[in-house]
Amino acid sequence: MKNRLLSSSAPSSFSILLDETCLRHARLETWKNGQSICEHALQPPGIWYVLEGQVKLVRLLTGGERKVLHLVSENHFFFEALFFQHEARVMTAVAVAPCRTAFFSRENVRLLVDENFSFRWALLSSLASKALFCGGECVDSLYSPTDERILAVLRDLSFSCATSKPVLKLNQTMLAEHVGLHPVTVNRALKRLEKRGLIRIGRGRLELISGAFCD
Repeated sequence: MKNRLLSSSAPSSFSILLDETCLRHARLETWKNGQSICEHALQPPGIWYVLEGQVKLVRLLTGGERKVLHLVSENHFFFEALFFQHEARVMTAVAVAPCRTAFFSRENVRLLVDENFSFRWALLSSLASKALFCGGECVDSLYSPTDERILAVLRDLSFSCATSKPVLKLNQTMLAEHVGLHPVTVNRALKRLEKRGLIRIGRGRLELISGAFCD
């Protein structure tokens, strides 16, 4: 299945609509606000696709605290990175109302990857985009502290700049969408990074002023 998946070229968009043929192989589900979609998944039984609303991916920390790792919006997959990882990871998915999802079992994922180009394209796009915008390791990045996740994204984006102090034309809303966090969370993280002397925040632009971005 892996070779078949990688034989397709990845489109540029992370958010892709699945066609009706794909959805016929899914179990459609409706969730209430705060309801657990999958609790403490080590290796998920399949993958989910958000039709409406948002889904929070959270981790249970020591002492019972729940930390939001990622916010998944409409027309996006979740758990697809874990699905293709050999190493087990613990993740919980919680609905944000109103929320509807389409669940694809392992068997149906294999079937669609082999037989449906639209599904294969959408799935590969999601995996490729997470790898690009989450610092390369699309699963490990979800478990990193917020500041480090954002630094990883900025470091990847800085490779396209030829100057020693890259300037990215990237607003905070765009960055929040890429890393799957709330814009307020990203804003606070960027201010911390600026205080550490790693970046300089401008209007619609970020200047990367640390040598860490030029290695």
